[in-house]
Amino acid sequence: NFVDELVLEKLEALNLRPSPRTNDTEFLRRIYLDVIGTLPTTEEVTTFLDDSSSDKRTQVIDDLLARSEFVDYWTHRWSDLLLVNGRRLRPQAVKAYYGWIRDHVANNTPWDEMVTEIITARGSSVENGATNFYALHQDPENMTENVSQAFLGLSIGCAKCHNHPLEKWTNDQYYSMANFFSRVKAKGWGGDARSGDGVRTIFAATAGDLIQPLTGVAHPPTPLDGEPLPLDAPGDRREYLAEWMTSPDNPYFSRAIANRVWAALLGKGLVEPVDDLRVSNPARNEALLDALSEHLVEQDFNLKNLMRVILNSETY
Repeated sequence: NFVDELVLEKLEALNLRPSPRTNDTEFLRRIYLDVIGTLPTTEEVTTFLDDSSSDKRTQVIDDLLARSEFVDYWTHRWSDLLLVNGRRLRPQAVKAYYGWIRDHVANNTPWDEMVTEIITARGSSVENGATNFYALHQDPENMTENVSQAFLGLSIGCAKCHNHPLEKWTNDQYYSMANFFSRVKAKGWGGDARSGDGVRTIFAATAGDLIQPLTGVAHPPTPLDGEPLPLDAPGDRREYLAEWMTSPDNPYFSRAIANRVWAALLGKGLVEPVDDLRVSNPARNEALLDALSEHLVEQDFNLKNLMRVILNSETY
């Protein structure tokens, strides 16, 4: 498929021979670990090795993607990305957060819809699991840094105090982005894991802005490289941010998750570290990352579909 075409182009440019096709035993062990996080049973290995059909690898890929273990394993992986943490959240909140993620993995919810729900989350931390993102990150600066790193693959923390030394982001851009979260407020538990019931209710206030320390003024909330939202715009600012972030026209969003999926299945991202997609850290195969990103957009951010394409490639 297109994965192999772009990999072969790169290898040819580097005058490198592609690795030979892995044998059936190695393939089966690898794909079980990558897709469902467990080894195949003796019976599953024997059945696969005795199968003489030409499409048996495709069949096992489809089988694994449909298994309940896939839901368990990828819930665990996305829980790691979204910082589901029993040391920082009380048991009820952990259960709600984990359950929210698991339901979406089981339903194969498009990635853009999942992220939109997180960014715009409101309500009780034990009723709407997605709100626990804001229980973990309780000030606008932490919220914007973690949103940028998790969903855009951009580490903008250095721009909090001064213009970023390794990237184009300025101190003004940092506080303009962070102002999207200045009105995220909460009632109830204050976030100390040692006390309280752990129930936190998130809501969007109708007023309030984040003041940039260097200038003493509030900047209009503005996505990174996006268009500003007026300071007096009505409604929840996060809805504007979520729309910009998950837009098919936002190259950071689709590239970031495509790179994470590639890294999970191939052992190393096309960009390393996987959450450092700055311009000065290009992908080892830019054409391939672009193609994976475009495919993901065309398939409405269906992550399982992207996995299927990668797993069925000769490269894998």
